[in-house]
Amino acid sequence: MILRTDGIVLRTHRMSESSKVAVLYTAELGKVKATAKGARRPKSKFGASLEPFTEGTYVIYHREGRDLQTLSEGDILRPFEGVKSDFDRLIHASAIVELTDHVAVDEGPNPALYRALQEALSCLERLPGDRSETAFWLFQVHAAEALGYRPSLDRCAGCGEPCRQRRTRFSPRAGGVTCENCGEEGAVSLRAETVRFLARLQSSGAETAVGLDAPETIRGEVRQALRTFVEYHTEDRRPLRSLHFKDQVSITM
Repeated sequence: MILRTDGIVLRTHRMSESSKVAVLYTAELGKVKATAKGARRPKSKFGASLEPFTEGTYVIYHREGRDLQTLSEGDILRPFEGVKSDFDRLIHASAIVELTDHVAVDEGPNPALYRALQEALSCLERLPGDRSETAFWLFQVHAAEALGYRPSLDRCAGCGEPCRQRRTRFSPRAGGVTCENCGEEGAVSLRAETVRFLARLQSSGAETAVGLDAPETIRGEVRQALRTFVEYHTEDRRPLRSLHFKDQVSITM
């Protein structure tokens, strides 16, 4: 079957002197691995359509049950060049596509996850480098929802009552914030300000998220809450290499 679908390049690697393997997250098929013959040649017909983070329209020769499909064409829709313009943007763009690669099911389409990926890269292009992590948080929130794990942030995930205390607990197992009565061991303690910021992220698209700025006092809590929530519900605790690299660079500077 020949299929034309929009997709975003998650990563590529060399297959031979002239060809490469591309891993795409597509609107029609979900995550797809495909060979791109001749893609490493200087005058390849694929041009820059297989550069990481690029959104394009791709023609795939698809056979059910095959691990590696064949890519025959690629036309750029959005290159997302802005995400490569400085170190912080590049790191968080890498984290977004790496997390997509971790949580996406091979050839299991999820339109909401595709939109979350589009929105996060679009947001990242417009954010200043020192706030680029906001785009990664936006992706974590919406990716969790796309996978069926929308965290409860306005009411206790245990009893359903409003949480009005100055500090609250955030429990991945319970499914969001919990009140004092429903709190459990191992839950993350959050300021009310952190919960409000997470709720705003949850209701934001790329346009709105560009205007969000988490104060330094809550960034650590936002980071911890989202990381533990995504890890718990995807059962994937592999560290993201891009963020590990960023941490290593920060240590040496």
